Amino acid sequence: MSFQDLNGTFVLDSDKSDNMEAFLEAVGVGWIKRKAIAALSQTLVITATEESVTIVTKTTMADNTTTIPIGAEPVTLDDLSGNPAKYTARYEGATLIVESTNDVGTITIKRTVVGSVLETAIGFVSANGATKIDINRYFNKQ
Repeated sequence: MSFQDLNGTFVLDSDKSDNMEAFLEAVGVGWIKRKAIAALSQTLVITATEESVTIVTKTTMADNTTTIPIGAEPVTLDDLSGNPAKYTARYEGATLIVESTNDVGTITIKRTVVGSVLETAIGFVSANGATKIDINRYFNKQ
């Protein structure tokens, strides 16, 4: 397996995936936005190359495109709360690891394709280290 296995369209399997409520609250997403996110269907379109990864997140409300260079200096992008965060991306074998850091804390997202499923492990550690949350999300390849 290689990072090229990450290329494709993946639809969230909400029945298999962990609930995101506690995670979203910990990273500072407001109540109304958390409830809206929980109700959305989600599709990821991933284009992974040796130089960068582009992830298009499609929901019933809007699409969001994020491109992050691989192994480069951090880039500043808005996080889920609309606040600026510094993002980095790297490959460890066939796993894509994206980290974002801001004043609230650090989010680490590890994405690996197993068979036809994109397994996504998401971890959050607050800036003061007091809050740690880990969730798993699963997406079926289309």
